[in-house]
Amino acid sequence: KDTGDIHSLEDLRGRKVLVENGSQMQEYLKSMGFGNEIVASGSEPAALKALAAGAHDAALVPLLMGAMQMRDAGITNVRRVGDSIYSRDICFAVTKGNQELLEKLNTGLAILNQTGEYARIYKKWFSDLEREQDTFLSLAHKAMWILIPLAGLAVAAMVWTWSLRRQILFRTLELRRLNRTLGEKERFLQAIVDNLPVAVFGKDPNRNFVYSVWNKRSEELFGLRADEALGRTDFELTSPEDAESFLRTDIQAIQQKRLINIVEDHFWTPRHERILTHTVKVPILDEDGRPWMLLAISEDITLKRQTEAALQRSQANLAAAQRIAHLGSWEWDLPNNQVHWSEQLYRIFGLEAPDLQPSIHAILRCSHPSDRRQVLLLLKEAARHGQSASLNHRILKPGSGVRHLHTTLEARTDAEGKVLHLFGTCQDITERRTTEEALRQAQKLEGLGVLAGGIAHDFNNLLTAIMANLNLAQMTIPEGSKAAHYLQKMETTVLRASDLTRQMLAYSGRGAFVIQSLDLNQVAQEITELLKVSIPKKVEIRFDLQRGLPCMNADIAQIQQVLMNLVTNGAEAIGDNEGVITLTTSTSTFGKDEILACFPGQNLEPGRFVTLEVADTGSGMEPETKERLFEPFFTTKFSGRGLGLSALRGILKGHHAGIQLDSEPGQGSTFRIHFPAGDTAPAGRLEDLETPWETSLNPGTILLVDDEPAVLASTTAMLRELGYQVIEARDGLEALDRFNQSGDEISLVLLDLTMPRMNGHETLRELQKLRPEVKVILCSGYHEQEAMKETRLGDFVGFLHKPFRLRDLRTALKKMPR
Repeated sequence: KDTGDIHSLEDLRGRKVLVENGSQMQEYLKSMGFGNEIVASGSEPAALKALAAGAHDAALVPLLMGAMQMRDAGITNVRRVGDSIYSRDICFAVTKGNQELLEKLNTGLAILNQTGEYARIYKKWFSDLEREQDTFLSLAHKAMWILIPLAGLAVAAMVWTWSLRRQILFRTLELRRLNRTLGEKERFLQAIVDNLPVAVFGKDPNRNFVYSVWNKRSEELFGLRADEALGRTDFELTSPEDAESFLRTDIQAIQQKRLINIVEDHFWTPRHERILTHTVKVPILDEDGRPWMLLAISEDITLKRQTEAALQRSQANLAAAQRIAHLGSWEWDLPNNQVHWSEQLYRIFGLEAPDLQPSIHAILRCSHPSDRRQVLLLLKEAARHGQSASLNHRILKPGSGVRHLHTTLEARTDAEGKVLHLFGTCQDITERRTTEEALRQAQKLEGLGVLAGGIAHDFNNLLTAIMANLNLAQMTIPEGSKAAHYLQKMETTVLRASDLTRQMLAYSGRGAFVIQSLDLNQVAQEITELLKVSIPKKVEIRFDLQRGLPCMNADIAQIQQVLMNLVTNGAEAIGDNEGVITLTTSTSTFGKDEILACFPGQNLEPGRFVTLEVADTGSGMEPETKERLFEPFFTTKFSGRGLGLSALRGILKGHHAGIQLDSEPGQGSTFRIHFPAGDTAPAGRLEDLETPWETSLNPGTILLVDDEPAVLASTTAMLRELGYQVIEARDGLEALDRFNQSGDEISLVLLDLTMPRMNGHETLRELQKLRPEVKVILCSGYHEQEAMKETRLGDFVGFLHKPFRLRDLRTALKKMPR
């Protein structure tokens, strides 16, 4: 009662306070200096009931217990005032020894306190008990204190509401502006994404990786519109195999939470086009670190890969072309002094790339010492003036010796004319030079062959006239007279002269060879004595002949001429000193590549060869001498003249044989001649059988056609001596006229092959048109096979070689059908 002025414990001094006898509250008041004020009560409910009945001034009880007891007892005229004097923690008690349960309870209370659950539970169960039981006056009093502030708050609220509305208005305007700005930024970002040159697409990892972003480049690249791709998975858009592959990389990026770089991937468009892509996949996480999108960026690399493949093919083709052409290239960056070589250039110089750093000095080091200065000057001039230039020079290639190169330079300059780069090519022209040299040699020999053939043809005509007159003179002189003996020697001389023309024709490749199967050992042995008397006695001839040597198809006289020529030259190289000439026979085999390398300019076929080697211990030859050795009229003798070894070269050409020469000054010379080996056994030598003089064979009229007057006159005399009537013609056209005029009288035509206006072959064809069975003997100084390339011999066509003797003419006439 009258508690309006009681608000704290100190306000109870001098008043009567009810407390439970023996309680902690009683002890606490005593400790605070309260003694007279304490009124002991039997229990807390008894104290509250006494207070409600109007006894004493106040009661001091625990808050929760007092609130429950007032509620249970229906006490309404007692209220709580002031703050709590002190607080007590609520505790749990367990039976002694149950430590585990106590620890669990303590842990549970600690967790409830830390999480805030304790306060929530406490408020749920005890908040209504702590509420004061106010009286009407207290409520009115409190209402006054509440309404006044509320009125103030209402006014403040109105002011604050007005201010808030203004702020909301401003904020709304600001939000609208920000929304417009945000929309513009979104549109700007969307425009950027749509117009990027790469495909940008996104997948939702929380919805089976369905597509949620798809820009315009994605539509172009993958051939799918945005409405066709968005909201769908890869399993709905592509094959199961490709979808599984895409899903694996998607999951990998999400699980590892890092960028996944797929260097090369592919995608099949709806038009069944295979697109190669370079894709980067990036997981995008929310503020809690959970993935909410998988962003992917794909670049079309189809053209890039095709370009790379084309570049690789181009580089491979360039390397192959350089290898085939034996052409290497290099580049010199002058400002940076960097040099780059192609692979073929390493091969040309015989170097390995790891063994040598490419440089201009390396090119100079590989150059031939005699050509190094020229190469250096070429490089300096090109680097200084920027002009294109070329040079043929030599290099020293390891394991291959001297090689010939053709180097070409081209400069690249800046706007001021300063040289920035030098580009060069080096082509190995060794084989080309060898081939060109062989071609020049072949052309030289061909020209000389034409010259020798022309000379031999004219000389044959002269010899034919001389031989005819000799034979006619021999017929008119008795056999025992001195004149007959001299005429016989003259005939021998003419025959030797005829052999000379055969050599000249052999040099031209059109000689009249008598080809037969020969044993080279036998031919060498047969002329042993002849060779010995032809050379000085200080020179010894030795033979090293291989037994069982294969046969060779050749003209024995020509082979003997070759032997005589080589042995004579060897003896002259030895001179007045003592020396040895060794003749060696053996077999050899050459392939196509070996023939090209060892026999430049010589017409040999691959196969097996019979080899003749003639070696002397003479003075040897200088390189200049070896180069000119086979030229006509070239000699090292003081008064030498004639065809010399050039005739030997022609003989070998006619036999499809090859020759090699090894010679050094002071080391002697060795000639190796390789004849094609035959398949048949060696045959014996053909003998020249003499026939006695005979009279006329069959009187008749012969049309004699020859453009050489001396041959025409002498042959006419021989035919008349044999009893024939002769009609003369100086060329083919005149022969046709004579044949048309006297065709019925003419029984045979003796026709020269080489004539102006119309040659013998053309004349023969025209004669056969006039009379198919006309009998014709063709005459030529060339070999029968060469002369008869355009005409076949038969019953009505024969051949007579110039120069011919009277007996040869008679034999040819006798062979013709009567």
